[in-house]
Amino acid sequence: MALFGNDKARRQALEEFAKRKGFAFEAKDSYGIRAFFKDMKLFKHGAPKSINVIQRKEESFDYSGVFDYHYTVSTGKSTVTFKQTVYFRIHNELMLPDFRLFPEKWYHEVNKWFGMQDINFVSYPEFSKNFVLQGKQPEFIWKLFQYQKLVDHFNIHRSWSVEAVGKYFVMYHPSVLQPVQEMQSLLKTGDTLYDLLVERNRELEEGLKT
Repeated sequence: MALFGNDKARRQALEEFAKRKGFAFEAKDSYGIRAFFKDMKLFKHGAPKSINVIQRKEESFDYSGVFDYHYTVSTGKSTVTFKQTVYFRIHNELMLPDFRLFPEKWYHEVNKWFGMQDINFVSYPEFSKNFVLQGKQPEFIWKLFQYQKLVDHFNIHRSWSVEAVGKYFVMYHPSVLQPVQEMQSLLKTGDTLYDLLVERNRELEEGLKT
């Protein structure tokens, strides 16, 4: 069976992009990258597959890159396949709470009436209006996001979803395969988010020392 509907051209274009940028490329997830993120909600769906893996390794435990990820779910008599391109980062300097951030839609207001979690900020009303923020450690999450630079980043990049835990995070547009010509921009946006998260981690650590 062809990958993603016979998208050989996409695979070739991504491989060429990786070579130009000096990244490693694998048509299949032979690195086992997805296994690092198995506890995140995106990767708990049925019949998952990761392909077109572009990876950078800067040092002993600093991995980043992108991959196409799809999963198929049954809706009774038929099946539906969802496809998205995922940016990932694994680094020892990250110390993140288990959280999930995604764009807020009108129907989420209904879900909140039935108990759906959403961590909001009085000081950042635009951010709270644009996103649903969830996680198992709400106090830790609240402290992490009490950071103007981080909030400003998401107010600009409103369509992204992010999942994180510990040394790992992923970023993606749900059900969107990013065009090959957007890969450089995707990597840059993900790297910027990583820098902000590390910067905030350091601030919080310094605050604990004083």
